[in-house]
Amino acid sequence: VSVGKQKIGLGRGDFIGELALLGNRRRQADVTALGYCQLLVLREEDFRKLLATDPAIRAQIDKVAADRRQKNEMESAPS
Repeated sequence: VSVGKQKIGLGRGDFIGELALLGNRRRQADVTALGYCQLLVLREEDFRKLLATDPAIRAQIDKVAADRRQKNEMESAPS
């Protein structure tokens, strides 16, 4: 995942796009696969239903999103 000059590696079971969906905004990162991968797509409507019906998944996605926001803010802060 490329966010500005920052590169973030992801692996099996990771997900992308949650920041855009949670913040109701356009994505701000580019994702490039380095090898074969299998991607699953979850429409926004289904994503929101999932969050509403499964508190454990909601908590995990919120945690990852908060961590990613913090990393993005640290990277974009002036040196």
